[in-house]
Amino acid sequence: YNFPVLLEETYESYLTIRYVSFISHVFGAFIWWNLYFIQLIPSIRRKYKKLHRWMGRLLLFTALCQVVSGVGLACGSNSSVIKLVSLALAAATIVCLYYTVIYAVRRDIQRHQYWSLRLVGYMQTIAAQRFWFGILFSSHYAGLTFLYPRLGEEGQHNEKEDSQSSSSGNTVILRMFDDSFILAMLSAVLITEWYLSVYIGMTHTNTRIEDHHSAQIKKE
Repeated sequence: YNFPVLLEETYESYLTIRYVSFISHVFGAFIWWNLYFIQLIPSIRRKYKKLHRWMGRLLLFTALCQVVSGVGLACGSNSSVIKLVSLALAAATIVCLYYTVIYAVRRDIQRHQYWSLRLVGYMQTIAAQRFWFGILFSSHYAGLTFLYPRLGEEGQHNEKEDSQSSSSGNTVILRMFDDSFILAMLSAVLITEWYLSVYIGMTHTNTRIEDHHSAQIKKE
């Protein structure tokens, strides 16, 4: 691996119009990841309804900022995988945002919770991408090469071989980065759908859905 070269190339790619998207993305992410979990605490929702509403509006705006800026960053990437995954995630997130807002305005609390939980779940894709990249990189570094080719063996190398090895190592890292996006979106969506199935009672064989959902509302 040649991290200095890879980091330099990545840094230079942001010194373009992508910088605008990058700043918006970081700003939105900072607000979202520090506040969103407060909205999921039932006691706070019950006691501080006005805070819940205003914080919800702020978080929905920051989520939209992340969607738009994320697409902007993806469009400036050379990776078709990142572009496709980012566009798919953006479309899914916008649908979640739309229904979260619609049912909040209509005071349909059950459906509002359903879509806001799905929104939170889909947004975990960003964090999951870091997790999966770490798994892929560490497993390859540890010698598990069933996904990616083994790099040059240890020993004496000339300058040309070292350069080729560094180049191939950086190519492997970029492939890991692409694959981590795919794994992140798959895991975020699948885990979210499984959680929602449990939440609305689809896995409770001895309880009617209406009874289970009523119990959930009373609990909160």
